[in-house]
Amino acid sequence: MNVFYEILEKRFGIQPPGKDDQDWRWTCVDACEQNGIDPDQDRKQLEMCWIVTDDPIEMDLPEGYTMENYAGEQDKAAWCECCREGMLIDENAGTTTFDASMADGIVVDLYKDVFFLKHHGEIVGTVTAFVREDGNGELHMVSIHPEYRGKGLSRYLNAMGKQHLQKARVKCVYLTTDEFRKGAIKGYLSAGFLPVDVDVDMQERWEGVLDSLGIVKTDLLEDDLSATNAIYYIPPGIREQIGYKTYHIDNVGCSDSQVRIYEDFVLKIEKERPELAEMIDLMQWLEGKLPVPKVIATDVSRGYRYLIMSKAEGRMACDIYYMEHPKELIPLLAETIQMLWKVDITGCPRQRTLEMELKEARYRVEHDLVDVSDAEPDTFGEGGFRDPEELLAWLEANQPEAEPVFSHGDLCLPNVFFKDGKVSGLIDLGNAGVADKWRDIALCYRSLRHNADGTFGKYYPGIAPEDLFKELGIEPDWDKMRYYILLDELF
Repeated sequence: MNVFYEILEKRFGIQPPGKDDQDWRWTCVDACEQNGIDPDQDRKQLEMCWIVTDDPIEMDLPEGYTMENYAGEQDKAAWCECCREGMLIDENAGTTTFDASMADGIVVDLYKDVFFLKHHGEIVGTVTAFVREDGNGELHMVSIHPEYRGKGLSRYLNAMGKQHLQKARVKCVYLTTDEFRKGAIKGYLSAGFLPVDVDVDMQERWEGVLDSLGIVKTDLLEDDLSATNAIYYIPPGIREQIGYKTYHIDNVGCSDSQVRIYEDFVLKIEKERPELAEMIDLMQWLEGKLPVPKVIATDVSRGYRYLIMSKAEGRMACDIYYMEHPKELIPLLAETIQMLWKVDITGCPRQRTLEMELKEARYRVEHDLVDVSDAEPDTFGEGGFRDPEELLAWLEANQPEAEPVFSHGDLCLPNVFFKDGKVSGLIDLGNAGVADKWRDIALCYRSLRHNADGTFGKYYPGIAPEDLFKELGIEPDWDKMRYYILLDELF
């Protein structure tokens, strides 16, 4: 009987005394039925796909090795020897297994689609690469002889299969494999194949594979290949907190981190850097002072920071409701800014002085990390700055006098939440700390303007961004606002 043993063990806490134990098998059946799982259903194999490119595929074989096509009946026994001990075929399988493998619902031209890697004339590996009836390619029965495994030879088999199917002008190349074929999976990932989400539990299975391989991150293709979603190794302490609950990915904003939205909490995953630990200390300091997320758990593993936070309540400030009701939106944005100003900055654990900002900006400029294509249209080029270096020099020479307050640091509309007519959440505090009050005003004004003027796809004619200053009761300092908007172009 085929049962989802791993799911039962991980999700439902059923610890088997042994998978042959009859009582445990019946427990599995009961648990399956109670949770909508067919106990007689096979788990789908892992599926991977390579989106074919026109880039040349290099295959410089080591000295003594050749790659040759299937030549006849005499190759079948060697094919079987290559596929044993990897659970591709039964240990006692004979050459009829070759015939069955090449005829099981697929159309393979043996003399064109079956390849052998040879070492001084002896077959030591095999790959079959054929065009499926749907017009896509497939790699099939990729294996190295047991005595030659661990030498990195599978990359030549993968390259041969890809090269063959690239010449056939297919758009995609698929393959299937299993979790226990760790070496093969690592080779496929190195060859550019990506996991495909073909089953309800596929992401958690792939996260387990990444863990076992020591790989932190890869992309998971949707089953129709229309989009990808990054998946990560999850440290045990974080996994214990989140379990295998469902979530969706927050794609709002321009962050290169991944934000997973669960029913009652949020998991943020991003590359570790010193300021993240500072941010977490700051979030804890802000509890009770501002409506910021509560830190539930955090961990650093393999160069990534994992942070579980409480979930912000309400709607984002850029929600269509607020964009269509500017008389509610703009006073709430002003209230948000004034709320930040009221925080007593005595003892604040984080400073974001202009000197610090310019130092970070210089690092980004010197290491070519500035994306000029994402800048305001008039920042660079004719009428603007020649390049980021010239902009940085101008910023360093024209530093304004600071009016220090507690600053969010990235006060854009997607980072502010409202509920029941009040400010209910402030998120994405990576740049927060004591700084000039005009930094928040400038970035909030720019975000309001762009969310209203069609930059993000929809135009809201009823919004006048300048009304923000009326609500704040201040006159706009356009020079300072321009300065901080220009500074943000380098981040």
